[in-house]
Amino acid sequence: ALDRLRRLRALHLQVEPRQTGADDIVARYRGDPMGFITQGLRQAREPSWAMWRIVMKAAYGVPLDADELVQFRAVADRDPPGRRVKELWLIIGARGGKDSVASMMATQAACYADEGVALRPGERVLVACFATDRDQSRIIYNYTRAYFEGIPSLRRRVTSSLLGVLPRPIVLNNDVEIRVVTNNFRAPRGWPYAVAIFDECAYWRDESSATPDQETYIAVLRGAGPNTMIIGSSTPYRQSGLLFKKWKDHYGKSSDDILVIRAPTTTFRPDFDRSVIERAMAEDPERAAAEYMAEWRRDIADYVQREVVEACTSTGV
Repeated sequence: ALDRLRRLRALHLQVEPRQTGADDIVARYRGDPMGFITQGLRQAREPSWAMWRIVMKAAYGVPLDADELVQFRAVADRDPPGRRVKELWLIIGARGGKDSVASMMATQAACYADEGVALRPGERVLVACFATDRDQSRIIYNYTRAYFEGIPSLRRRVTSSLLGVLPRPIVLNNDVEIRVVTNNFRAPRGWPYAVAIFDECAYWRDESSATPDQETYIAVLRGAGPNTMIIGSSTPYRQSGLLFKKWKDHYGKSSDDILVIRAPTTTFRPDFDRSVIERAMAEDPERAAAEYMAEWRRDIADYVQREVVEACTSTGV
């Protein structure tokens, strides 16, 4: 995060020599989420980020050109939604850039989350990063904090301290709070949400709940408004749980509310060292297929395999 902060400061010193109203990226890119990310944050601009730009455009309801449409269909197996989606599920191989993209989208949403929302006195809209533990959720949090530290026009909106090692809540002057939340289904109740990020949700476990991912999802839905977006991102794991269900129910199926993306690491990171994948495949094919090829693991199953249960089940009865 420190290296990212230094790069951000260097970039924005080039384009924001003096801070005036005209230099406020929030005002400049209102209604233009891709402009906010690529021009305001100066992220996802390189050619290697082309596929991520396509997916983000589709998630925001921005029309795709003919070439982008072909590439989108390759990872979504469907046509793009007609508007900004309510749920974006990213089943992408390891090191594919999921956390970076989630932090970009969270930052964009945080800057406009109060618009069109009726809040009670003292109430805040939440941008929450849920993860299996605080160490995991700190990755997205640190990326997001770096934007608010390194970009002057965003730094002016922060009313809380950004100092310290622990992931403290980042409070903005538009009654928005960015915070880390562990995947305890009791934690998210009572908040209105702008964005809820479910980080590596295929691996969530909680001793107090048999289905912590499902319970957390339901709790977040209670605080969801018309503009709330849920972003679930993970490498795949066992063939059960919330992420698997979202993939099974919605991948390749037309919807303006839910978009599911699935692809190997190299689809989103064409510059990734393929020798790393080759070595992993040689050592443990099942594990590597999940980690880098975004395949659901078949060697890790529930007590009764899913195929056996489905073979004995009549649907539509």
